[in-house]
Amino acid sequence: MNDSARGAGEYPVHELGERLRAVRRARHLTLAELAGRSGVSRSMLSEIERGSVNPTIGVLWNLTFALGIELSELLSNASVAEGGSSVIEHMKSYSTPVMHSRDGTCTLRILSPTRTLLPIEWYEMRFEPGGSFDTSAYRPGTYLYLTAHSGSLTLRAGGRCIRVEPGDTVRFPGDQDIRLDAPPDVAAVAWLVVALPESYDGRERH
Repeated sequence: MNDSARGAGEYPVHELGERLRAVRRARHLTLAELAGRSGVSRSMLSEIERGSVNPTIGVLWNLTFALGIELSELLSNASVAEGGSSVIEHMKSYSTPVMHSRDGTCTLRILSPTRTLLPIEWYEMRFEPGGSFDTSAYRPGTYLYLTAHSGSLTLRAGGRCIRVEPGDTVRFPGDQDIRLDAPPDVAAVAWLVVALPESYDGRERH
């Protein structure tokens, strides 16, 4: 993936770095080994762990894929209440991790729980008028589900251009460059579900 989105917004970068270092060490990986797995340079990893750089969403996704964890595990600050045999995870609005596109015109709220048995991530996307979001290919076997809630969006993927109206849902492979654009005079809200390859056991399902 490319660096098409800015990093962790208001999330303290030093806390992100500490979490990344802890996960890497728990998996007995050196910086060089994680760099080889993720495609993120060793120097960049070192800066992230020191809290001296705010990584982009693309860098974070590459790291979570390489470590076998969810993006929200690096970013979330959820409170957990236990009662009897049940566990309720309550993510306060102000604690929901937020990231932005490079130009700041699209805001992504990470709605995925900190831990889930399903290899699925989901996001709320809010576009300013004329806002956009783009990213390069996900891992082969990844599928994306985009549902427009309010305002329309133009989806460009794999050489195709599709207009997604409110209430529409489109499903498409994630192993291609993707761009979303809102109209120049209307804001838009959408939900994006990312189904990772493990969801399909290596096969496409409908």
